[in-house]
Amino acid sequence: MDFLKIEIKEMKFKTIHYIALIFLVILVMAPFTPLSARLPFLYLTLFWIVFVGSFNIITGFTGYVPFGQVMFLGAGSYAAVLSIVKLGISPYIAIIIGGLASMALAFIIGYPTLRLRGAYFSIATIALNEALKVIIYNAPEEITGGPMGVTLPTELFEPIICYYLMLSLAVITVLITYFIANSKFGMGLMAIREDEDAAAVLGVNAHKLKLMAFMISALIAGMAGSIHAWRTMYIEAVSEFEIHKTVIGLAMLMFGGAGTVTGPILGATILYTIEDYFWAQFPFAHMIIVGLIIIVVVLFVPQGLVGWLRQKMPKMKELLF
Repeated sequence: MDFLKIEIKEMKFKTIHYIALIFLVILVMAPFTPLSARLPFLYLTLFWIVFVGSFNIITGFTGYVPFGQVMFLGAGSYAAVLSIVKLGISPYIAIIIGGLASMALAFIIGYPTLRLRGAYFSIATIALNEALKVIIYNAPEEITGGPMGVTLPTELFEPIICYYLMLSLAVITVLITYFIANSKFGMGLMAIREDEDAAAVLGVNAHKLKLMAFMISALIAGMAGSIHAWRTMYIEAVSEFEIHKTVIGLAMLMFGGAGTVTGPILGATILYTIEDYFWAQFPFAHMIIVGLIIIVVVLFVPQGLVGWLRQKMPKMKELLF
C-alpha cells in the first residue's frame, strides 16, 4: 500500500501558481465579460483539457495507450442521460453516476485487458469500444434510445452551469494529475512505464497500479461525458463512441507532453484553438492542415511541447512540469 500514499509537501506560491490563479479568475469571470461571446469555445477547450488529462493519467504515466478511451465518455454520457430521463434523477447527481459507471466499466474491462501489453492492449480497447457502441445502437429504443438516441427535456438546458461544471472538473483533473506526479503511486506508475518487468522485481504491483490509474482516468472521462451530454442535450451511440475523439485526444497529449501536468493543458488548448480557427477558414481542409501540424510535431518534437521548452529554455522548468 506504500505506493498509494500521496506525500503532500509544504507548498510556497511560485510564479506558476500566480499565473494559474490569474487564468482561473479570468475563466470564472468569462460569462460576465466580453469573453461571454466565446463561451462555447472556452467550454469545448475545457472539455478537451479534461479528456486529454484523463488520457494522461493512464497513457502518460504508465505508457499504456487505450485507443478505446472514448468509450468512457460515451458510457458516462449514457449513464447520466438515462438516469435523468428514465429515473428522474437530478443532473448533478447524474454526473456522479456517469463517472462511477465509467469507473466500473474500466474495472470490468481493465482487469483482464491490462495484462496485455503494447498494441495488444490498444487493439483490445478499440474492439471493446466498438462492441459497446453496437450494443447500445441496437438495443431497444425504450432502453437506450436505439439508433435515434435520447434527448433531454429542454427545460434542463443550462449552458453556463455546464461551463462552470466543466471548469471545476478541469481544475480537479489538473490537481489529481499534480498529486499523482508527486506521489509514490505516481512513482510506481512511472516505473511501470520505464520497465514493467524491472518494476515488478522491485516489488511494484504493476497490475493493481495500472488498474487504479485506468479507473481514475475513466472516472474523469465519464464525468466529462456526463457534463457534455447535459450541455448538448442529446446523445446517440455513433457520435458518443466515435474513435476520432480518441485520436484527437492522443494527438493533443503527444503535442503537449505526456506524463506532465501542464502538457495536457497546453496540448488541448493550442491544438483545439488551431483546429477551431482552420475549421472556420477552411471547413473542407482543416483536418488535413491540423494533421500536418501533428505530423511535424511528432517528427521533430517527440517529447512534446513541454519537453522541448524545458530543453530549449531551462529557466522555464518552474512553469512547465
